Amino acid sequence: MCAGEVLTADPDGPKLLVLVASDSPCVVTYQGLVLRPGQPDPCSQPAPMVAGNIRLRPGDLLEDRQTGLVIRCIRGGTSEVRCDGRQLVHRI
Repeated sequence: MCAGEVLTADPDGPKLLVLVASDSPCVVTYQGLVLRPGQPDPCSQPAPMVAGNIRLRPGDLLEDRQTGLVIRCIRGGTSEVRCDGRQLVHRI
């Protein structure tokens, strides 16, 4: 993965923008699904409704301190994002 890439798992899942790529290879997952390069939603497309406990919100900044991976959430979800099984932490 490289900086500027959008990661997604499925059409209704979160979309994440890679700001800083990891120093070493890293498998990024959401609810056990591997996130792969995808396309961002058009600005005119309304955000999907997410019911329940939202853990991942648009604008959230997440990082994996072990690899240096930094991502920005551009479409949220109800679960956490992981890198090689480690939960990414919110960065302030």
